[in-house]
Amino acid sequence: MSRHLLVVGDFHASVSWLRPAARLDTISQLAGPILTTDPTEFDRIVHLPGGGTVDEWIDAARYLDHWRPISGVCAFSDAESLFAAEIAKDLQIPWNSRDTAIAVNDKSVMRERFTAAGLPDVRNRTVKSLAELQKFMADVGGPIVVKPTAGHSSIGVSIVEDPAELAAAWGLVNAAELASGVLAEERLTGTLITVEMFSEPGQHGLVGTTQLFFEPHRRVELGVCTPAPVPEHARQEAVAAVRAGLTALGVEYGLTHTEVMLTAAGPRIIETHIRPGGARIPDMIADTTGVHPIVYTVWQALGARGLLIDDALEPTREPESAAAASWYIASEVTGEVAAVAGTSAAASAPGVVESRFEVHQGQPIRTLASNRDLLGYVRTRADDPVQAVTLAREAIANIAISVRAQRDPFASAVGLQ
Repeated sequence: MSRHLLVVGDFHASVSWLRPAARLDTISQLAGPILTTDPTEFDRIVHLPGGGTVDEWIDAARYLDHWRPISGVCAFSDAESLFAAEIAKDLQIPWNSRDTAIAVNDKSVMRERFTAAGLPDVRNRTVKSLAELQKFMADVGGPIVVKPTAGHSSIGVSIVEDPAELAAAWGLVNAAELASGVLAEERLTGTLITVEMFSEPGQHGLVGTTQLFFEPHRRVELGVCTPAPVPEHARQEAVAAVRAGLTALGVEYGLTHTEVMLTAAGPRIIETHIRPGGARIPDMIADTTGVHPIVYTVWQALGARGLLIDDALEPTREPESAAAASWYIASEVTGEVAAVAGTSAAASAPGVVESRFEVHQGQPIRTLASNRDLLGYVRTRADDPVQAVTLAREAIANIAISVRAQRDPFASAVGLQ
């Protein structure tokens, strides 16, 4: 029987390696407005540039299934996971349910599920006006985070430390145009890590942990390392919290990426996703454990079961290093790129095993507001996480971007300039 994988939504990496690694005969893609993949790597692509309704996505999947019967469904981005759930149900292919996809993508629903399950949660409130946002911050009595309830890529997210900043945060989150509500949460302090898990019905196995490094005001991810350099007891507590959270959300299949703040009062889940982590996390986990979680996700989608043995996935190759990291570059000003230097030096710097830079002369760029403003990255391997981060940051420091500065109309409109 032909092994046909349908990728629902965008896939922010090459899939050419996946065909032999997962022993695939056919890879097709059903994509929405965002399409960044190389079309030559797929056997067939159906593109819905206007987005489309659930019924239109299902009809497109039926067309691909009629062309060649679909064996499995995967989604590697937040925006399309709900469509993937509906398609899998229509094609009678096991995957996470529509109810789970809704709970994961709507952060206010996620919080409700955690509270109902008795999990320690973050003080939060869905707000409908600037006045309600001001009231919430007064009730918390300290810094808060403002975000879209159904956001992604850190779009529209602000960390507010002073009530005078609330109007700008309200403008930013509403300018995001994500057709969702606004969620305000207390800002937690501690060490921010992620817990990468792989789920089968009734079981959530640990794949790896990472530590995240964020730009302080917009909460945009700039770097990551694995494994997370935290005490073992803290790691175990975080893993236990994530297992309970995934169970509360009804997650049964595939890879999940969960942000956890290790606070003085214990671990607190920031948010979770039924997709792989970004920032090259799956590749870094493969480097350090010998397990490539995306390969296992595809195997499961194609029908493999019982992949978790003692709550873990079996390595398929020898690890390349004890630790790995990635670090991104962004612009500090808005304008047009006049010149770029140092990319070759960054790519050949000590410890670097992968690099990609998406910046060129004449390109319009802006100050960092979301993940979409990141201009490139390096990935490193090393003997420990701290060294891996140091090597990645030193490599990025080789790059110099000259910009013809100009006023950012978007930032001005929401009060950031």
